[in-house]
Amino acid sequence: MVRQATQRYCREMHLDHTRPLMMLWPLDETATCLCGDCNIAKGGKSPSIYYNRRKLKQLSSITGLSMAELADSGPNEGVIDFIEDNQNWFFDKFLTIPRMQRVHDEKVEGEQLVKALNKPFAASKKRRIDIIAEYNKRRMSF
Repeated sequence: MVRQATQRYCREMHLDHTRPLMMLWPLDETATCLCGDCNIAKGGKSPSIYYNRRKLKQLSSITGLSMAELADSGPNEGVIDFIEDNQNWFFDKFLTIPRMQRVHDEKVEGEQLVKALNKPFAASKKRRIDIIAEYNKRRMSF
């Protein structure tokens, strides 16, 4: 019975961010389908951590991403550049809209977003702002 349930679950396909959302990569044309178990196992791992070399070559063929792109576990530098280039908008406008001020499970949504952004900012190859420190400095004016 357990085996049947597992097989049934494994047939359910999930759309996977080939490169992790937590590193600011979009769900775009490079997305792939994984069974539920595999998608859960992959989680926020980069392709180079989750797949072996043979599977990475297959993934490259399917997605059009180069082996170098799949091997890079870093964040989407373009998104981080955008946030840094538009800090006043991000901190003073976007994080102050009502949705970002909502409290969900006793946590402010905008604050949770900033905490989530800390990982890709810290993993960047470039010197970046300390997004949490900047948020804390600016939130006094919210």
